[in-house]
Amino acid sequence: MSDRKRIAVVATAAKETGAWQIVNEFARVAEADPRFDYIFITTRPLRRPGLKNLVVGTLGAVKRMFLELFFLPWLTSKGVGRPDIVLSLNSLGVLGALGCRQFVYVHQALPFYPEIQWPLTGGGKTMIFYQRYFGWIMWLSILLTSAKVIVQTETMVLRVKRRWGIDAVCWFPDFQSPPECAVKKWIPETLTFFYPATFHEHKNHFVLAEALKLIKAQNPSLYNQIRIVFTVPEDCRTEPYLDKGLSFLGQGSFETVVGLYGESAALVFPSRVETIGLPLVEAMGLGIPVLCADQEYAREILSGYEGVRYVSIDDAQEWADVIMTLAEHINVHGHLLRHQPHKPNIQSLDFGKILI
Repeated sequence: MSDRKRIAVVATAAKETGAWQIVNEFARVAEADPRFDYIFITTRPLRRPGLKNLVVGTLGAVKRMFLELFFLPWLTSKGVGRPDIVLSLNSLGVLGALGCRQFVYVHQALPFYPEIQWPLTGGGKTMIFYQRYFGWIMWLSILLTSAKVIVQTETMVLRVKRRWGIDAVCWFPDFQSPPECAVKKWIPETLTFFYPATFHEHKNHFVLAEALKLIKAQNPSLYNQIRIVFTVPEDCRTEPYLDKGLSFLGQGSFETVVGLYGESAALVFPSRVETIGLPLVEAMGLGIPVLCADQEYAREILSGYEGVRYVSIDDAQEWADVIMTLAEHINVHGHLLRHQPHKPNIQSLDFGKILI
């Protein structure tokens, strides 16, 4: 029997693309780590033969809560012994694993930005819940489980300290860049500006829709070339997102998304708040131009990258101007602009040493 410590990795909330990529990155690191025996509890199969994996499927909030409240008995029922360490990727401590050393990987940023004011209508109500109430649930679960907090950036280390008075540690995943062979030739009739993001209020799709209206009014010929691609379902095409220059891809496959990176004039990223902003890492790794909201998360992730242009987050005219400027540059030179690929310059601890 192995005398290595057993680590249970709880990822029962990861459904959306970005969260699942985080889980996959942890799995990639764990599979290559000989220091521990890992078991991953996930919503779908990891497809990593070197790891033990219990798949629970997509759970609603109530079922997920009960699973975690009775976590140790549930593991026993699955033939798994008591873990030495529990690592939660759900931003919450696991109350059903009291007595185990716990670590919580916090990738929900909204509670740490109390200064942002959200509207009391539509998606703003969800943002308020996460900002004002879910943050306290996170804090209480971490307090009750005596969990150590892990975050992804130095910005989040400072935010956690300021909000909770807790000293978090930083572990930044070494995300694998999409393959370079995915970069396609420019399609002259179309200039694609790509925004891969879920359709949540803080992602700020609205400012891009407004910018496109301004481009249409100020430069109709250029407008006819430009399309802005969202990775959201077609049924989200309601006011103010009816413009023909907006394309609703839905949650495309990894291959589709990588292909769009390759043919895009730029990544556009007007999000108000992020822990990482994974598309920034991916685009930078391919040398794709990035037009990004001038926010602190972006300044840290994109530091040192020559291909970024920062834009005032709610200034639709400025977004229109930077999109038109880049489009005109491409038309003059006859090819897509590409830069030297770059990785984030974030000081990150060795993951295994965090757990020891």
